[in-house]
Amino acid sequence: SRYRGVASFTRMSALDNEDLYIFGYGSLCWRPSEDLAQARVCQGFLDDPRFVRVWAQYSTDHRGNEKTYGCVCNLLRTDELASYYETQPLYPLPVPPNAYKYHESTSGVLGSLYLLPAATKAKTLADLDVREKGGYEREIVQVLKIDPDSPSSPPTPVSALLYRGSTTPDEVTRSKVGNFWARILYDIDYAVYTFASSVGPSGWNGDYILNLDTWLKSMDEKYKSSIPNLPSDPATMMLSERLRSFLAKAKEEKTGILFAYGVGNNEHEQLGISNPSKSNPPSRPFDPDNMDQIANGLWESAIPLPEYIPPHEPVKPHSSSAVPRVELLSINCGGSHTALITKTNQCYSFGSNAASQLPPSPSPNIRAASLGHAHTLLLTKSDSLLTFGSNSHGQCTPPISLLDDSVAKLEICAGPHTSSCITADGIAHVWGCSKYNQSGTFSHPSHPSTTFVQVALGMRHTILLDSKGAVYAVGDNRRLQLGSQTPTSSSSVPTLVPLPPVSTISCGWSHCIAVTKTGSVYGWGRNDHGQLGLKHANTPCPPTLLPNPLPSNETIKKARCGPEYTAIMSSTGQPYGCGWNEHGTLGVADTEDRTSFVEIKVDGSVLREGVEMMGVGGAHIFVA
Repeated sequence: SRYRGVASFTRMSALDNEDLYIFGYGSLCWRPSEDLAQARVCQGFLDDPRFVRVWAQYSTDHRGNEKTYGCVCNLLRTDELASYYETQPLYPLPVPPNAYKYHESTSGVLGSLYLLPAATKAKTLADLDVREKGGYEREIVQVLKIDPDSPSSPPTPVSALLYRGSTTPDEVTRSKVGNFWARILYDIDYAVYTFASSVGPSGWNGDYILNLDTWLKSMDEKYKSSIPNLPSDPATMMLSERLRSFLAKAKEEKTGILFAYGVGNNEHEQLGISNPSKSNPPSRPFDPDNMDQIANGLWESAIPLPEYIPPHEPVKPHSSSAVPRVELLSINCGGSHTALITKTNQCYSFGSNAASQLPPSPSPNIRAASLGHAHTLLLTKSDSLLTFGSNSHGQCTPPISLLDDSVAKLEICAGPHTSSCITADGIAHVWGCSKYNQSGTFSHPSHPSTTFVQVALGMRHTILLDSKGAVYAVGDNRRLQLGSQTPTSSSSVPTLVPLPPVSTISCGWSHCIAVTKTGSVYGWGRNDHGQLGLKHANTPCPPTLLPNPLPSNETIKKARCGPEYTAIMSSTGQPYGCGWNEHGTLGVADTEDRTSFVEIKVDGSVLREGVEMMGVGGAHIFVA
């Protein structure tokens, strides 16, 4: 454990044989722990303007877990806070004007004092040290004790032990339990959504702050008239008021909250992040000057989704009041729009709707979605094929046979200007732009009994994956999109791409990638932006084994193509990208292309456990 200033506290001879007070400022105010249940309790306050109660502490084993972080309060000094606001070492963007200025507080902190008898002090401190797991620092502070039997008497100063969370703002401690959470410090709505939806072993996160707020108000009513300098806590009151208001609205609208990460172009709010220059965004968690582009890394957003149907009832009694976290079945990204399908088959969409490509939100009974440049395909649980958006090339006019709900459909795909559907007989139907012979009805060219199981659509070509892991390509080949060694004219017959057995495929405008059944990634086609990750921008390239950027103990979970970039996700949920970066899609804080894969880090937060889905769009990546 890192203890500052009092590392040898239990050996301090001056206190070895004395009773000891512990100052509680969070849940200890209204619910003592088992360690302190037998201790005498009264109220007291830090009459020190340097200390302020701050809601900016990760909780992954108390009011949250590693997947759904909770937030608890901490005590910070105003000089520490001032440095955070001025230098923003953990925050990528300007502090928004509506952020609560904790460091301007000058009122001190009201809390509870627990008296530990000398005889039990050592054991209690040892138990507390184990409970805090080394994520807290402790120090001796002077607290003004309020006499519960004579509240009108002047408070008397006592020495008390204070536990407070580590505040070291570096990469190592950012990812640990019990450390400073800069993002939630500045973003009020993000904090409210966290309180509303997080649940941990100790219960619902909302209970923590609402009970503390109730306790503070009761203390104010009890002592304010007799103790003029009793500290107030406007931050807790403000957050609690906002939380109660949101809970009422969420109950009325049946809201669920999605916590997700996005990077790249956000001009049309396709990342679910508010852009002040636009109207009617899916969420308004943050309003800096410019959110057209998120280029410093994956930015976590909390998106409230109305009319959400959770897949299961909350675990009672701890989480019965919590707003449910949205659980996803898939993430789908298009040119400038995004569609999410929940585990209860609701489809939510947001982003550009210039071509009416956004379906109603939520759309019920949806089991699959795929998004093109400016159109959307949905497949219902009853095999209805729905289309929305641009039909400039006929991409929203499927063959009449596919409009029959009795025709079983296995898979859909939307490309820039084409669409596809695989029916139960394993035949791939591709429609829309056909200038380069990339559209048509494709049965297996070599083995009639072998079926197609996946289609990927480029700008001028189509690739198909069969049930045995073989890949075929059809359409334009001027950029080696069909997997040949030299450019040729377009082909109307699917030709075999020389690859090991493949499990999944993806297309950009003019490049392709395939993940083999052994977890390797091959790429071919255009590479002028470095979209194949080969450490050069020469074009075109025949099928080539791509460099693996992952640590040796991780495997590739997903691989997706954007128009002229590529993204992969590791088995731990970490995304990597290469290629075109004009809109900051690779999250490297600039807009220069990258010819090799780079890690797309999280900005202003940490990557939660359980991240396993990734959508790749025109110039944006969405992860959850």
